[in-house]
Amino acid sequence: MKLAQLDSLEFVVSNTTEAGIVFADNNHLEDCPPSTFPGKLTKFLYERFKFFKGDATKALTMLPVELIDHNGETLKKCVMEYIDLWHLEAAFKNWIDKDCIFADTLVDRIVAGYPKDEAAVITKDLGYKDELLDKAEPFGLWVIGDDRVKVN
Repeated sequence: MKLAQLDSLEFVVSNTTEAGIVFADNNHLEDCPPSTFPGKLTKFLYERFKFFKGDATKALTMLPVELIDHNGETLKKCVMEYIDLWHLEAAFKNWIDKDCIFADTLVDRIVAGYPKDEAAVITKDLGYKDELLDKAEPFGLWVIGDDRVKVN
């Protein structure tokens, strides 16, 4: 929760798998931590909101990369449901709705996993054995569907 107080924080990137953006009404603000990612994020954002006294310039941009349609919109909907469930103040809900960005994203890159057929050659080239070796496509694409998120 101390990271919520980090002045320079701008982005939250999540990759919780397709099943990770869910709402569960058995989560509570007092849980340490709530069991769902959106519950954890709501608690984190609420800490930030309180610490910076609702300062719009301290709102964050959420960039979920979970492979579901409208991942940003779905994450925001879950956060809003936790705000309602936990009876958090209207000013926080407004800060989330107006100041925070929940961008829909699309990531396209296949990571095939451990390259068992090539591992010996790669190990020889590296000069050591990498137990976390992965093979991925040589390209990657990250589409961010919100004009407010731009690369300078």
